[in-house]
Amino acid sequence: MDDRKIARCIYTNALTAGSSHENPQGLNKAILISAIDTTVAAICNALYVLARKFDRWRKIRLHPELAVKAFEESKRLQTPV
Repeated sequence: MDDRKIARCIYTNALTAGSSHENPQGLNKAILISAIDTTVAAICNALYVLARKFDRWRKIRLHPELAVKAFEESKRLQTPV
């Protein structure tokens, strides 16, 4: 689903549900900003964890296929929210 379809879905559902939010477009922006903040925090936390465990950083550089699992584990160790 592309970004415009997601935004339209949120906007339509907010109007249909009788949202008390006066501006459904503002609701889209609030959701987007929250998602960006969480994503940035998760990336920063992953870098922090890897900086403290440099041997793991080296392992990931040698085996990039481990990056996804390492990122998931960093979210467990340092929650982004």
